[in-house]
Amino acid sequence: MNLINNFNNISNQIDFYTKLIVNGGYDKRVSQLIDKSNLDTSLNILEQNSSSNNSIINISKQAQLLLNNVNSELDKFKELTIKYLNNTIPNNTSIKLELNSIKKSIEENLNFRNEQGYIFSGTKTNTKPFIDNNFNGNFNDIYLITSSNSKSIKIYSPDFLKTPDGNILQSLTNIINDLDNESNLEKLQSLKENISIGITKYAINDNNAEKRNIINSNMKISTQEFYENKYNHLEEYIKNLNDSLNQYKSMSFIFNKTKDLSLINYI
Repeated sequence: MNLINNFNNISNQIDFYTKLIVNGGYDKRVSQLIDKSNLDTSLNILEQNSSSNNSIINISKQAQLLLNNVNSELDKFKELTIKYLNNTIPNNTSIKLELNSIKKSIEENLNFRNEQGYIFSGTKTNTKPFIDNNFNGNFNDIYLITSSNSKSIKIYSPDFLKTPDGNILQSLTNIINDLDNESNLEKLQSLKENISIGITKYAINDNNAEKRNIINSNMKISTQEFYENKYNHLEEYIKNLNDSLNQYKSMSFIFNKTKDLSLINYI
């Protein structure tokens, strides 16, 4: 009699587990099977967000470094211009050569290209921005589209390179061609201020991406812990289910043997 009761209990238990798995949601342990895809998607989105933020940080840091170089070169340019205006450099040809050399260095920094393209070409990242003092890019705002949720994150345009003469290199060329004009110092100061604005914009962008990465990292850790906790529980649940199935098989085998023996004895 006890054997029959045990068999019925195991059968009922297996039947209950089967309904849980087939229908879902009857027990929070089984619902974790459904959560798996959601957790995987969440972790995948967080990975993509991290990748996007890291791209922004890399671009912003490169831009800041390059613009700091430009600012240093503008300081040299301004210093030479002041010396010329104060008549401390008598050789006009010599100073023009030096100023053109500085302008070339500035151009090289502004024409820098990384794996994503030219940094200072606006949205025309495959176009070299400066050729023969002409700006061939555009001043459109640059956006990085995150593939995870189609959000657009702004990476500032190179509009700070605009000047009344057209662009920074054209302004420097005009200064070199008209060194006696004292207003050149004001023009150079304006160029430096514009470059500083660009550096600040990229620094803010860099800082914001760093903050997003911290938030993203915390979310990832929490999600991963949640994921692991659920699966530890799920593994325990599956182990219990397998144990029950094994018990069922054993009980079923013994029960059937007992029935056979009972029938023989009865005969």
